[in-house]
Amino acid sequence: MENKFEASEAAKEEIISKLKADFKSEINEQKLFYENMINDQIKASLEKDETNTKCMEMVQKMHKKDFEKLQNEWETKEKELLKEIARNKSNTEKVSFIKDSVVEIKGSGWF
Repeated sequence: MENKFEASEAAKEEIISKLKADFKSEINEQKLFYENMINDQIKASLEKDETNTKCMEMVQKMHKKDFEKLQNEWETKEKELLKEIARNKSNTEKVSFIKDSVVEIKGSGWF
């Protein structure tokens, strides 16, 4: 009877050891699966970033001349407008001077 009990206990321990080994193996497989999945996602993300960077550089090269042309047109227009503002300011000062002169002449009794 004692031998049956020892044999039963030994079989039970063997089964428990096998289940623990299987469980540990399954956990390691899942761990490896998720590590690979995460590494693949990181790699894909980095490749996407690299592709986006290359596309942005390509777009910048394609439109560089257009941008420079528009920038040159803008700067030319800005200079023209600044000159016009300066002329208008000068004309305003002249009109103001003439107005002040007319007021002085009217006040002096010439009219």
